[in-house]
Amino acid sequence: MSICNLCGNEKERYHLQKNHHNTQNPKTRRKISLALKGRKLSKEHILKMSESRNGHIVSIETRRKIGIANRGKKHSIESRKRMSEAKIGGIPWNKGKPHFKIRGENHPQWKGGVSKGRRGEGYFNLQYKKWRTSVFERDDHTCQECKKRGCYLESHHIKSWKDYPLLRLDVDNGITYCRPCHIKKDGNRRGKSSY
Repeated sequence: MSICNLCGNEKERYHLQKNHHNTQNPKTRRKISLALKGRKLSKEHILKMSESRNGHIVSIETRRKIGIANRGKKHSIESRKRMSEAKIGGIPWNKGKPHFKIRGENHPQWKGGVSKGRRGEGYFNLQYKKWRTSVFERDDHTCQECKKRGCYLESHHIKSWKDYPLLRLDVDNGITYCRPCHIKKDGNRRGKSSY
């Protein structure tokens, strides 16, 4: 008896079958691939395939291999368009949720509480960000001077930040301006005086 080149076992009668080791030459594989291309599956068949994979957990090693195999590949324009359309109307998981895990001392760029200038500590805290958002929502994201929407907006303190510390986070002390109107209205923005 002779030895099989593929499995190393002695050749027996079943080794003589055409596809014993399921080794097809590239031409045959290509023909099968082309024959199955574009084949429509019934809804029942798709449902059965989906149910058979339900609860299936892909190992970390397999995920790593898939990642390596897909590295450097680019999606076609049609594929990118479909992915974009699938996200329309969805709410991001982090919408409106502050990310406390990387805030303050936990942030990789934390420099020991050093703030930028005199107003820095107030501008970067959560209360100020909430105040700014509240002013924008109250004014319907519209510049109160030129009534422009869809441009970059800034919140402005009606009574100054420096002179009225108790009104800094009062929504009634805020107004929404676009950047050009904010520069026109606010003398501090034109360099007339400093904070």
